[in-house]
Amino acid sequence: MNPKDEKNKFFYGLISSLAQGKDIPYLTLLLAQEMGGPVIVTNGVNRILAFHDPTGTGPMVGEFFPVAVNFKTSPPKQDLGDFAKIDLHHGQFEEEERILKYYFLPIYVNSSVLGYLIVFVEAWDLEGSKKESVLSASLAFSLALKSIREKSNEHELYQDEFIRDVLYNNFESKTSIYEKAHLWGWKFQGPLVIAVVEMDPSKLKIARELGPRLFNRQIPIYALINDQIIMILSLERLKKPIARKLLDKFFCEFFRRLESSGIKSEIKLGVGSAVETVTDLYKSYQEAKVALELGSVFKKGTICYFEDMRFLKFVFTQPARELQDFFQLNLGALLLYDNEKKTDLISTLQTYFDCHCQVSKCARTLYIHENTLRNRLKIVQQVCGCDLRRIDHLLNLYIALHIYKMGA
Repeated sequence: MNPKDEKNKFFYGLISSLAQGKDIPYLTLLLAQEMGGPVIVTNGVNRILAFHDPTGTGPMVGEFFPVAVNFKTSPPKQDLGDFAKIDLHHGQFEEEERILKYYFLPIYVNSSVLGYLIVFVEAWDLEGSKKESVLSASLAFSLALKSIREKSNEHELYQDEFIRDVLYNNFESKTSIYEKAHLWGWKFQGPLVIAVVEMDPSKLKIARELGPRLFNRQIPIYALINDQIIMILSLERLKKPIARKLLDKFFCEFFRRLESSGIKSEIKLGVGSAVETVTDLYKSYQEAKVALELGSVFKKGTICYFEDMRFLKFVFTQPARELQDFFQLNLGALLLYDNEKKTDLISTLQTYFDCHCQVSKCARTLYIHENTLRNRLKIVQQVCGCDLRRIDHLLNLYIALHIYKMGA
């Protein structure tokens, strides 16, 4: 049989397998046998979908394969219908005592990269028919990946609607929740906790795909609701200190994956309190959203736990109208004074608190004389009718300042 016939036979074999419902691991097996070496197929975020190594010489891989895709520009979109014009990109994978060379091809569908086809061969071994085998296989993989993407989008849509119903108490019974969750292998074994992630909306779907697939030996649940990622995690059989350590580790791994994938936009994460049953998840969800806001206001870093906010969590879960009234009572007059006199005493007061109410430190921070600061603080006391030597007055002003920063 001539090389052209061999190429056609291999290609038709792939397409026939695809038509019979064979999956990506099976197609990967066929290509690895054809190439006589290791083959990896990933999705668009480098998560490994299939790996076959007929020679036992391939790399030791985990959940992801770090394809070297950090081009100065995006990989050029290539016409899979014209093999002569397609170039394979190359990279190398470093292990402890060896360096493995590989070639890879981005698999496009329309304008999106749905995955990468990676083969571990030497350059001289990737000529002629073997190169054409890789390129023809990419056509079959593009169809398979497109099918996976379409099914995944459909499943995620149903999952998001289901989680939204759970979080907003829109369900018939507790039993109906468990029955539907069972379809996706979700157990909802309590205690359960919710985390809410806020970031660049255009990166949410990628971030969701990058999320770790295991927490506390169970499958984490991810959903996209109101331009935020919702995570539902089971703390079953975990004591509180251990649970916190595992949560921190889980979130840090999530952030590491985002950074490794080039997502460098500002990311905030709020974590609610643990609840015992799935029907109480709405409480953890609301707390996680409050923690997200309070974490920004009080500069608690990327991760903010609702339980760590102490008395403030009780203050800031009050209705918005009551928070507005509290602000007006304590700082409304000062805001009006600033607007009329073109001053910025509210900012001065905030800096005073940031400096732990130390006059000398605050004056240095504001680049003003200490007497100038004392005069400003005297005006604050006169306008607000307060005494900055009294702890209860200081507390009221402190809370009112942060209500102002939240825009309540």
